[in-house]
Amino acid sequence: MLRVPAGHPLAGEPMELPPFALDFLRAGWTAHESALCIARKNAKSAVCAVLALGFLAGPLRQAGWRGAIASVSKEKAAELRQQVADIAAASGLPGIRVRRAPYPGAIESRSGRLETLAADRTAGHASGFDLVLVDETGLMPERARELLAGLRSSVSARGGRVLHISVRGDSPLFAEILANPATVSRIYAAPDDARIDDREAWAAANPGLGTIKKVSYMEAEVERIRSAPGDEPSFRAFDLNQALNPSREMILSPDDLRACFTEAPPAREGPCFLGFDFGEATSSTAAAAIWPATGRLETWQAFGDVPALAERQRRDNAPYAEMQRRGELRTYPGRVVRPDAFLADLQADLAGSKVAGAAGGSYKESGEKGLFYRGAARPARKWQARRRIATRIRKYGTFSTGRPSAGLSRFAASGLVRMEARTFAPSSGLSFSARSVSRLPFRL
Repeated sequence: MLRVPAGHPLAGEPMELPPFALDFLRAGWTAHESALCIARKNAKSAVCAVLALGFLAGPLRQAGWRGAIASVSKEKAAELRQQVADIAAASGLPGIRVRRAPYPGAIESRSGRLETLAADRTAGHASGFDLVLVDETGLMPERARELLAGLRSSVSARGGRVLHISVRGDSPLFAEILANPATVSRIYAAPDDARIDDREAWAAANPGLGTIKKVSYMEAEVERIRSAPGDEPSFRAFDLNQALNPSREMILSPDDLRACFTEAPPAREGPCFLGFDFGEATSSTAAAAIWPATGRLETWQAFGDVPALAERQRRDNAPYAEMQRRGELRTYPGRVVRPDAFLADLQADLAGSKVAGAAGGSYKESGEKGLFYRGAARPARKWQARRRIATRIRKYGTFSTGRPSAGLSRFAASGLVRMEARTFAPSSGLSFSARSVSRLPFRL
């Protein structure tokens, strides 16, 4: 019998897997590849540990069995290996030996071996395994594709299988795995448009809520994040299991952004101010216009048509096709959007409006200023220093100074910004069209 390891409130008690974990294991038992996508602290590591120990020293053991643990880093893989070792020690399993060298180590039994793999592209290529446990695939970047290919190859000779247990993250690799009909998957996640205080969303992402994961933790985190909005991305990624990168800075929370959406935006009254970000081969070109007198906000976003929009959508895990269909995104010939073409279309869209000033990104402001003047159909329009823009907009009583992201967040939360609803992109946790707002070159 396996027992809960030391350091847990139930230390020493018999260990039982929750029903959702048993359902996942049974469903994917004979599958070549299976995936459990779930928020953190729902016995994810325990599922891996119990399965591994079943083969190492339990009823599933067989002579010569070989398994492996891989993760986003060798340190994370070593943590999972330690979890296996701790449960084995708490349970008094005979014949279990933990080898910490060479790092990241391995666990051996009388009949098998569980290796911890370094997270590099060569892992698994020269090995043969019966089972590969992949931890946090949802946080793996595109460059880990060769690593996953090697892990799949490593089970080919033994007829083994690959099992993923992870949060969704924003990895295009894990998105492909979950979308593949050949993968046996179980996904527990909050809706992409869920509010952070939605208790039904909590339960959707955390099947162990109330038994494994404390409701009081979720309540306390929501209250804390109200005063620390910079931590919202990690809560959404780890505790609501939404498809976004937990380390990405969130300029506007989805809740604040949705509050800005309206079916009838206010009129274009008074002068407007423009912000630009001229993109390169892999990044979009974006612009935003704000009419401080009414709070009307409009955004534009564009890509070159090489590579194709479908490839960009796959790589970025973003709904570009839907954005294009809705008129929120344009494409221009070539790899890079030509500023003259983009600015000409922007000028046509802003016909009749008085542009009081424009600004670009701080790290390449001089270059963007040159692009603006070379590409603008009316060079007389003024390019303003970012501080000058802030000073001129402040007279309307709507903007505040300070850190750019904090200024925009306060402005949006004030209820003064109004814009048409935009397509939400789970990968950013924001309206992806409004992502151009989050990258606005002018500073508030």
